[in-house]
Amino acid sequence: MFFCCDICAVEFKNMINEVKKRTGWKTIDEINMTGNYRGRECVALYEGKTYGFSIRFDSKGGIDLFRELA
Repeated sequence: MFFCCDICAVEFKNMINEVKKRTGWKTIDEINMTGNYRGRECVALYEGKTYGFSIRFDSKGGIDLFRELA
């Protein structure tokens, strides 16, 4: 995958790993994201299942806030 910078790549990797940890999924088929640097609302999809969450990152790409959405 192409990322504009190293921090965006770290953010994406951290987000994927957190979703896998919380859901127990081995992989993720797709992630739909809306938002900006202040925070994003996302829906991860895997084999017809969905997992909604909001996420915000710190300046180094670490997860600053992660909240599951109903």
